[in-house]
Amino acid sequence: MDDLAKALGMSKRTLYAYFPSKLDLLKAVIRNKFDDAEAELERINPASPQDFPVALRQLLAVAQKNLAEIEPSFLRDVQSEAPELFLMLEARRRGLIERHWGKVIGRGQETGFIRKDIPVKLLNEIILGAARAVTRSPIADELDLTPKAIMSALMTVVLEGVLIRKGAQK
Repeated sequence: MDDLAKALGMSKRTLYAYFPSKLDLLKAVIRNKFDDAEAELERINPASPQDFPVALRQLLAVAQKNLAEIEPSFLRDVQSEAPELFLMLEARRRGLIERHWGKVIGRGQETGFIRKDIPVKLLNEIILGAARAVTRSPIADELDLTPKAIMSALMTVVLEGVLIRKGAQK
C-alpha cells in the first residue's frame, strides 16, 4: 500500500480512508474491470443477420482484451487466499457470459450461423466450464499460455464445432 499511495501522490492514510484493506482495494479494482467490460459488451448488438460475424468478433476482442490483464496464477491465488472474492469474480463472469455471449449466440442461431440443436444455455455452460477448467489448471503455466491465448484456443474449439459451414445447413 506504501508504493501505491506514493504512486498516486497521496498519503497511506488517505488511501486507507477509501480502501480499509488490500482486499477492499482488490475488490474495487475487480468490480471496476467488470463494469468496464459490461459497458463494452453492452455496445455489441447483432441486430441484423449480417451483424452476427461482426458482433462475434467484437465479443471475442472484448474477452481477449480483458483476459490479457489476468494471469491464471492470479485467479488461483485469489481462489485460495480470498475465496469470497473469487466467488464474486465467478458470479460476475457467469453473468457476463450468460447475458452477452448468450445474446450473440442466440442471434447466431436465429440467423443460421450457429446450429440450433444445441441450446444457448448449454453453450454458455460449455464456455464457462472450459474457461474455468483451463484457467485453474497448471497446464496454462506449464505451456506458458496467456489468458488471451487460452481464450483464443477455447473459442476456436467451441466455435468451429458449432458454426455451420457454408452449404451444409443443419
